[in-house]
Amino acid sequence: MKTSPRCCPASENSDLESSERFKLTFDAIYCINLDRRQDRWQQFQKRIPSDWPFREIERVSAVEGKQVPAPDWWKQGNGAWGCYRTHLQLIENALNQGLNSILLLEDDAEFCPDYTQEVIRFLEGLPEDWGMLYLGGQHLHVNAYPPQRINEKVFRPYNVNRTHAFALRGQTMKKVYQHLCRRDWQNGHHIDHHLGRFHQRREDPIYCPDRWLVGQAEGRSNIAGKSFQLRYWKDAQEIDKIRHEEAPFVAVLGLHSSGSSCLAGVLHHLGIHMGNEFSGYYGKNPESQRCGFEAVGLSSLCEQAIPFPETKSKWLPERIENQLRLWINEKRREACEKNTIAGGKYPQLCLMGNALHSICQDNLKLIVSNRPIEQSIESLCRRFPEIASKTIDAHQKALEADKQSLIGRLPQSAVLIVEYEELLSSRQKQIDRIIKFLGINPAEIQIEKARSWIDPKLQHVKS
Repeated sequence: MKTSPRCCPASENSDLESSERFKLTFDAIYCINLDRRQDRWQQFQKRIPSDWPFREIERVSAVEGKQVPAPDWWKQGNGAWGCYRTHLQLIENALNQGLNSILLLEDDAEFCPDYTQEVIRFLEGLPEDWGMLYLGGQHLHVNAYPPQRINEKVFRPYNVNRTHAFALRGQTMKKVYQHLCRRDWQNGHHIDHHLGRFHQRREDPIYCPDRWLVGQAEGRSNIAGKSFQLRYWKDAQEIDKIRHEEAPFVAVLGLHSSGSSCLAGVLHHLGIHMGNEFSGYYGKNPESQRCGFEAVGLSSLCEQAIPFPETKSKWLPERIENQLRLWINEKRREACEKNTIAGGKYPQLCLMGNALHSICQDNLKLIVSNRPIEQSIESLCRRFPEIASKTIDAHQKALEADKQSLIGRLPQSAVLIVEYEELLSSRQKQIDRIIKFLGINPAEIQIEKARSWIDPKLQHVKS
C-alpha cells in the first residue's frame, strides 16, 4: 500500500497553543485515494484548512476493486470490496506498527468552513475514554435510537453510516479489526453498514460532534458510480432538537393551594419528568410527603416574571416566552433521554398561557387541578397572614381567569380536569384517568407510589 505525505502548513493567525495541544491527537492520518484518481487527491488537498490542527495527512493508495478479485462470499460489488479491503489493511498496518490512534479520511471529505475551531471545541468536550470517533457521517435508526447527548458538543450515536471521516483508538481499534474480519456480513451491506452493527452493540465508547464537521464533496462516487452534490446529513444536534421540540409537555395548572402540588407529585411518581431539583413552600425532597414538585428553574423564572402576589408581569411577553421555551425544551430533551414525558408545575403558569401555547402548539397537554376558589383563597390567607386578603383574592382570581382562557383555547383531548376532592376520595380512579390521558405505561410499583402519595390528611381546608 503506497503512502505519500501531505504537509499542511498552519495559518500565521492560528492559535499556536491549541494547535500544538491537539496536533498529536492521532498517531497517523490517512487519506484514501485511487491511483487513477489523482484529480481527486489534488482537489482534496485544496480543501484542507490552512490552519489544520493535526499532524500531516498521508495519501494512501486505495485497493482497486476492479483489479483485486473478491471472494465468492462477497456480494456487494467491486467498488465496495476495494473500499472494505483498503480500510481493513490500514487498520491492520496501524496495529502492526503499534499505533494507538488513527484518523481515516476519504478523498471526497469536505471540511466545514470553521473546521479547526469546531473540531477543537469537540475534542475539548470529548470523554477521555473514546475509542471511535465520527467527524462526518449519517445517523441511522434515529426514530427509535436517536444520538444521546453527552455534553454541549458531544453525542453518543447508535449507528453511523459512511466512512469518509472516522477515527479509531486503543482496544476499540482492535475490536473493530476483529469485527471487520468476520464473515457474517448481511446481504447488501458495505463496510459502513457492517460497522454500524458494531456500533449497535453499545459496548465501546463511540462519539460524534453535535454537528457534522466533515461532509462529502461534490463529485462522482467510485463505489456508487453516481454523481452527488455536497452532502451533509442530519447531525445529532438537529435530530435532538426535532425530537424534543416535537415531544409533549404536560403543564399542571392550578391556583395556589388548589391541590396542584399533590397532582404534580402523582405525575412524578408515575414517571413524568417534573424537574431535577425542587423548591417551594411545601418542601424540596421528592421523597417527602410535603414536596411541592416545583422545579427550581421554573419557579425562579415564574417568580421573577410575575412575583407572588402580583398579577402583572415584570417582563415583556417576548422575554417570558424565550425563557420559558429554554426551560421547557431542556426538560423535554432530558425526558426524551429518560424515555418519558416532561412536565412542569407552578401556579403562575396560569398567567403564561400564550407562551405555553406558542412554545408547545399541538404538543401541549394540560392537567388541571380544580378546587373551589374560595377554599384556595382561604388556605392561602392562612399561609400568608401578612398579605392583605384582598390582594390574595385578586391574585387567585387573575390566575383562575387566565387558566380558564387557556383551557378554552385547547381541544378537549388536550385537557384533563382533576377535581381535588375526587383526587383525595377516589385515588385509583383519578390515577387511571391520568395514565390513560398521557398514554403512559407505568410499572405497578410506580402506580402504588402515586397512590400512596395522595394523603387526604394534609388537606387543611375542606368543603
